[in-house]
Amino acid sequence: MLRDIWRLDLNSMEWKKIPQLGMDHGVYFHSSCLTPNGKLITFGGIVPSGNISKRTSDVHTAWLCIPKLKEICWEAILFYCPYLDSFSRTDLLALGLPCEFIRRLDLTSD
Repeated sequence: MLRDIWRLDLNSMEWKKIPQLGMDHGVYFHSSCLTPNGKLITFGGIVPSGNISKRTSDVHTAWLCIPKLKEICWEAILFYCPYLDSFSRTDLLALGLPCEFIRRLDLTSD
């Protein structure tokens, strides 16, 4: 099983290998998407495990372009404050979080 990553060019309907990227291990029957900011997200699939294969719920990410500084900051905020959505909008504003980031959170209780 190969560990390389390919993309489908929807204009030419041709698959092209992304030479800079590779998975830690081969995987199939997984799901992938590309965010508008250029981040590739791969979820799940089936991976080899000795003589058998097993399902996984692993999530792998890779930037396909150099991200904007605000995207790097947003990821750091989410990493260091995983319960950010438990704060109220007022509290987040008082902490100095930009409105643009607050809008990314699902704060339906406010």
